[in-house]
Amino acid sequence: MNSPQVRLVIAVFLLVIYLLYIYVMRVRQGLAIEDYEGLYMLRIIRTSRLREQLLLATQLAISVALLFVGSRVMVEGIIDLSRSLMLNVMGLSIIIVPTATVLPESITAAIWTLRGRDTMLLPR
Repeated sequence: MNSPQVRLVIAVFLLVIYLLYIYVMRVRQGLAIEDYEGLYMLRIIRTSRLREQLLLATQLAISVALLFVGSRVMVEGIIDLSRSLMLNVMGLSIIIVPTATVLPESITAAIWTLRGRDTMLLPR
């Protein structure tokens, strides 16, 4: 299971399933959000449709790169912290990783609530 070929097949499989999910949600109008305000970055930068697509692709590439680098830094930080506190790496990671990964979701929920849009998940 540690083979690079198996990992690649699994990664491609998950990507295809995710893209299929996005397609199905778009067809069923599952991604429609009431009172859509548009992308924040595009409010600041007025540009053509082609440049808009390039800007979005660049933003996606930067986000993926930062996600990769950030995850590496987090893992190395947990290892260093566990060594300095003389704690088990697995035990410390069980505490830190879920907390760190849920923070962005919680912040997003708080922002939506502050904007008075906390009813978006209720069925119509």
